[in-house]
Amino acid sequence: MPLDILYEVCSHLTMTSILNMAQTTKALRTLLMSKAWSSVWRAVLANDPDAFPPKPDDMNEPQYVALICGLYCFKCGKDVSSPLWCARQRLCEICRREANFVNGPRYLVTLFTSRPADDGPPPVELFVFQTLVVQDVTDYETICQVDDIQDTYTVLKQCSDATETDKFIKRRLKVVESHHKFRDDCRDAVIRRRLRLLNEMEEARTRRRENIVHRLRAAGFSEELNHLETTGSNVLSSHPDVYLTQAMTDEIFKDIFPRLSTVLRGVREELLRAKRKKLFSTRLQILSRMLTEHTSDNPREVFPSLSDLAFMPSVKSILDTKDVNTYATEDSLAHIKADLPHLCEKWRRTTNRALASVMPRTLNTGHLSLAISIFQCQECLEPIPYPQILAHSCLRELRTGYRNREDSVVALLKAINEEPWNFEPRDGVQWHQSASPCAVDVVVACGLRVETATPEDMDRAAVQWLECMDCRNTKKKRSLVCHWRNAVLHGVQHLAQGRAATWSPVTCNADVKGAEEEEERRTVKRAPSHYVCVRCEVKVERRMRREHLRLLHNIEHLNQLADDFVLAFDAPMAQQPYTVLIPLTKPPSKSLGCIDLTDNNDAQSRTQQLEDGSILILDD
Repeated sequence: MPLDILYEVCSHLTMTSILNMAQTTKALRTLLMSKAWSSVWRAVLANDPDAFPPKPDDMNEPQYVALICGLYCFKCGKDVSSPLWCARQRLCEICRREANFVNGPRYLVTLFTSRPADDGPPPVELFVFQTLVVQDVTDYETICQVDDIQDTYTVLKQCSDATETDKFIKRRLKVVESHHKFRDDCRDAVIRRRLRLLNEMEEARTRRRENIVHRLRAAGFSEELNHLETTGSNVLSSHPDVYLTQAMTDEIFKDIFPRLSTVLRGVREELLRAKRKKLFSTRLQILSRMLTEHTSDNPREVFPSLSDLAFMPSVKSILDTKDVNTYATEDSLAHIKADLPHLCEKWRRTTNRALASVMPRTLNTGHLSLAISIFQCQECLEPIPYPQILAHSCLRELRTGYRNREDSVVALLKAINEEPWNFEPRDGVQWHQSASPCAVDVVVACGLRVETATPEDMDRAAVQWLECMDCRNTKKKRSLVCHWRNAVLHGVQHLAQGRAATWSPVTCNADVKGAEEEEERRTVKRAPSHYVCVRCEVKVERRMRREHLRLLHNIEHLNQLADDFVLAFDAPMAQQPYTVLIPLTKPPSKSLGCIDLTDNNDAQSRTQQLEDGSILILDD
């Protein structure tokens, strides 16, 4: 290259570039360090944008550039990060000790303590202090040169009078002030330089990233890149092939494209999973609305829950469909809505067969609606009649065994937060061995037929109160009476004590009135609303039933509420006021007998001959 062209090129270099160029070869170093090329160094210093102070008179241009941008010790060549601006040098730790640079404040304290002066120590402002950065700008050490301190101290002691001392101090203060000003100006310029370089590097990275993004969009990754921008993810911007300052070229992009495409294909899979998860939730919401609309038309029938519906094969196949463009709207699921009556009926038949499988052999699905059909849950063991057993919460509660599983079944269960009724491997439904025989005794005591009496028949029976003959207290003249459901539960307690309860119908008007008055007195306010009005399908508290009919339906003077209210599917068998005590007003009536339903082969069965002469025996 001709020297005049090289001369012109070097005049436009930065300080770092020309310093690196001078350290490349001996020929270039000899050329650049010659006095003929000093104008090149002056041009480089003049073009510097960081506003470093003018070159000191005791340094030439290459020395000043090396002081500003150099990385090595001026004496031994070791790496040095922080220059000594006041001393105009870059020295490593060993060379600083050889040049007698020490901790300034500590050395002054030692010096003036060992050499006390009559008129006190000299002002600290007379000495030049260097600020040496140890690790970063927040961790630094103040040092000074021993020779400078001793020379200054010696000249100061040699002053003959106060006038000469004042003159020396003024001259010295100007020197110290110029050194400290040069130090501060250089330090500020270094900060500006660092910020400028950081901004330039960030701009270079931004240009490279934008160029890469443009090329990736052309390659078909627009959706993935939009997703990264929306979520604020830095998976691409922090990639080692992207987070560089080097300008992008076709060859470089061809080399890094396989690695970047692998990252974006992973983003594509993540985006697809997110879409499927959102669509999965949308499908469940649509099915939930459909099921709610269907159940609102028949509120007194038992229906499958959303989890039951979701696990039906025809519905689950739709939920498991991975195509994000299908089954995304309510219109696309219209065939499921039209098939809901059939699906619900199929679910009822399936659950009824499951219940019949745990009933005694002499009973089948046709006996589920009877008052004697009472089951129990293995979790809580309470007696549960039909159809309340289909709405029992323990049989739908989401168990903790799915915590470490990641399959479509577990994903569906976690999304609904509920299991289908008696979901496998759960086996939580059993025939209640104690409550069913007690229910037979209660039905017979109410004067109804065991093989035909339903809970609705029991609610409408002429006998609404039953007296436990085993709990009569002749001394206190008290009798325990209750409604038929609580009578069944009371009989279970008797069986737990090893004897069956004997029931007698309460038919005396005075006893009935006393029981009703005691019931009214013992009814708890703000009790759960377990009764459903058949007229408006609203849940009502037991004590508010008559008020509900009077205020909302303008119906008064009703003596029988069984036709207007039914027990909710989620209501427990125990209902207020449970049992009440009334005074004895008549001798006990003769028991109508009872039937013992048990699967205990060692127990002696008790049978009752019905009115038609037949004997009902329920044996498993």
